[in-house]
Amino acid sequence: IHPTSSISYKDIWAHAISNIRTIRKILNDILPNKINKLTASCHLITKDRLGFGTDNGKIYIVPALQLISSLFLNNDYKKENFDIQTLVGHNQTITCLIHPHSEYSRYDIKHLVSGSIDHSIRLWDLENSTQLHMFTVHSGSILMFHIPPPMLNVKVQYCVCSVANDHSVSLISLKERRLILLANRQSFPVVGLRWRINDDFLLIKCSDGSLFVWHIETGNLDRIEQGI
Repeated sequence: IHPTSSISYKDIWAHAISNIRTIRKILNDILPNKINKLTASCHLITKDRLGFGTDNGKIYIVPALQLISSLFLNNDYKKENFDIQTLVGHNQTITCLIHPHSEYSRYDIKHLVSGSIDHSIRLWDLENSTQLHMFTVHSGSILMFHIPPPMLNVKVQYCVCSVANDHSVSLISLKERRLILLANRQSFPVVGLRWRINDDFLLIKCSDGSLFVWHIETGNLDRIEQGI
């Protein structure tokens, strides 16, 4: 007797996996150009939006609630219902994104900062989807951003700290659109950052156990400690 129908676990799993909704699948359904890989993300908490960087250098900003609803609640989504912003400027893979206002309210809510393999850091205006400034202070890919805590030094209040794979660390002012500090004497990868607020110091720990102490106001290397 032959069965009237049959199915294998392999077929079941293949069907299930092919129908799983992912962020990339949803974005590819609503964007004119296909995305190969999402390489960075950022939650713009105070704007209720999500930012995604891609391997082609483009950045997409989408409504958080709509995207999450489509992803987890299986809600039907239509391209015309998504208010999507596209930021174009980088020519290589986006490695990191940060929305400073979502961490500290002293920053401008309109500003988004991005880093890339192209060594540049870019400041964006989210209201107009335009690039406000490009910083080229590193000689390597941008690895991560860090927001300084409230400090006595007024110059640092509107700065973003960036770490690159050339082991350098920079403080860039979003308000003045200029470099405040470039700490580029480290010979090993950076594994930690600390702030000495009262002394106006930036402490950089490296993978070899060394600690570089930089004075923010003067931009000078104060000292190097070993075996930390």
